[in-house]
Amino acid sequence: MKAFWVLTKLQLMQAYSLNPLIQGKKWGKLLGFGVLGLYLIGIFAFVVYFFAEGIVRAFAALGALEAFPPLIAALVCVSTLVFSIYRASTMLFSARELEITLAMPVRLSAIVASRVMGLYLANLPFALMVTIPAIVPYIRAAQPGALFYPIFAVCTLAAPLVPVVLAAIVGALVAFASSRFRAAKYINMLLLVAVSLGAMYFSFTINANPEAMASLDLGAVGETLSRAISRIYPLSELYARAVARGDVLAFLGYVGVSALVFAAFAFALGRVFLPVCTSIHSQRRSARRYQLGAMKRSGVLKTLMLREWRHLTAVPMWIFNSLFGLLLALIGGVLLLINKNAVLAFMAQEFAPQLGVDLPLGAMLSMVLSWLVSMSCLTGCTISLEGRTLWQLKSLPVSGRDVFAAKVLLNILLCAPVSLAVGVLAGVAVGVSGALDWLWLLLTPCAYLVLIVLVGLLGNIRWHRFDWTNETAVIKQSLGAMLPVLVSMFTTLPVVYFLAVADDANALMGAITLALVAIDLFLAALLRKKAGRWYASL
Repeated sequence: MKAFWVLTKLQLMQAYSLNPLIQGKKWGKLLGFGVLGLYLIGIFAFVVYFFAEGIVRAFAALGALEAFPPLIAALVCVSTLVFSIYRASTMLFSARELEITLAMPVRLSAIVASRVMGLYLANLPFALMVTIPAIVPYIRAAQPGALFYPIFAVCTLAAPLVPVVLAAIVGALVAFASSRFRAAKYINMLLLVAVSLGAMYFSFTINANPEAMASLDLGAVGETLSRAISRIYPLSELYARAVARGDVLAFLGYVGVSALVFAAFAFALGRVFLPVCTSIHSQRRSARRYQLGAMKRSGVLKTLMLREWRHLTAVPMWIFNSLFGLLLALIGGVLLLINKNAVLAFMAQEFAPQLGVDLPLGAMLSMVLSWLVSMSCLTGCTISLEGRTLWQLKSLPVSGRDVFAAKVLLNILLCAPVSLAVGVLAGVAVGVSGALDWLWLLLTPCAYLVLIVLVGLLGNIRWHRFDWTNETAVIKQSLGAMLPVLVSMFTTLPVVYFLAVADDANALMGAITLALVAIDLFLAALLRKKAGRWYASL
């Protein structure tokens, strides 16, 4: 049992990259990361609460308040399943860590159990960050009894058990297929996009047209919602009876089934663990027959950009994590063109009541687009992803200025055309007529994009990581990846409030855009001047 807990602790320390900080006794940096983590958790909790409150109001108006707790459980389970597929294959079947642990004087059952438990504990914080803020509006609306709280706490702890098992199975299949079929990782990325967009579409349709929902048969709506949620999450009926109604038998059934599935999977995996790992890591794709073709000649910058493009397309998680905001912006622009009334009603319902004023539409669309576009930063982890191959790049007869310029230009060339296209779609859809409104809609998001791209690269030059064993640690958990997100939120979301209370929205947008252009020019000049020294220090 002691070996099990020690191995589990090591799994978690590796998952959250705590080993270098603790072993190096970098307590100041560890404290800084802790404070930053708490701040990000607070922001995430506020966003979850914000949207959950709107859904609870809609459910209460429909007389279907009991359907809210299983809905949250279903969303947590689906999200855990989808976003754990890559992590599951890495944490369970990583070859490098397996060779080390098999050499230790511990039983194979302890190794397997620690990996399964580590996967569960790595996903538990996400479940807590979603369910705890989301349940607060429900408690205020439903006023549940005292039995609700212990039942809800235990059910929340049990909620990730089944999706973790499914994620492990799917992750094993993806890892097995990836060793034979290169496109499997792209299929998984498309699955991530589809499920994420489906969850947001569900939330949007619930909030977008409250008048239409109010005219429905309220008695039938609750039953329909319950059936729909049950199709997504088969255990939701037991969860609803346990949490919303305080049914002790349903509570025992829900927790018992979840724990039984988890334990059965751990036992079964222990019996076939080594054969599965051997099958995954022993098979390699056969290389295509190489054929010598005509030599191509390109400039230094173009060649480096093509190299960066091939690196990007080889890591689907990098694409998904960095360009998801751009995808949302494109979908939003198309939705505005198709059904602008529903989108504008959604914006008015969600944001105007909180601000208490009418929104300046043109400037507000510009800031929403700026926020989505500025979330699309590839440069935040581009240096770290070079990893152990950085020496190959540094051995080329190219300057650091060219290397950094290629990384910046590729990000801008991928995102700027989409930003301009979405700006045109949104402007045509809502009927923007003023020249200044068009200027803010097209220029301001691009200025934000350049700012975030430069900040991401500068941050990754300063806080890079080359000790990773899988891309997930860099793409999702590194400071370089989080810094552009923080800068994006700090520089866009406060402007939305100031726009709502400003007497002259055009003057404010002009000042912001000019400030952004000035900062962009300063950062570009700084990068150009210091590129050689920074590149040599990597």
